[in-house]
Amino acid sequence: MRTLLVAPLLVVLLTFSACNSSEADGKVTVVGPREALTLIESGDYVVLDLRSSEAYEAGHVKGAMSVPYGDGSLKERLVDLEADDRFLLYSRDPKVADRAADLLVSLGFPHVVDAGAFGLLALAGAELE
Repeated sequence: MRTLLVAPLLVVLLTFSACNSSEADGKVTVVGPREALTLIESGDYVVLDLRSSEAYEAGHVKGAMSVPYGDGSLKERLVDLEADDRFLLYSRDPKVADRAADLLVSLGFPHVVDAGAFGLLALAGAELE
């Protein structure tokens, strides 16, 4: 009986967690891995890998730029980006992606998609380099 009640609840929670927006006044779009892959494949997004340089070198989503969040240079690296571009970002930890997405919006980047964790993108079939 418990299994019958828990399964639908789990589906609802997963659905809402994939659809929540970040706290940056609703300007950050949070997507699940499959939707992220569709956006990446469209070619309309600059893909930012927020993981360490070492993690990026070990493997990353094809075409992604390395912009490590943890080394404190994110703001400086953003100077080279066009504010009107559309950005899709991911990290090892989805909480890091959330914080970075909020930062981008607060710095004036209006088109930001938070794709969460690299591992989920890889499991969903992202083309890796």
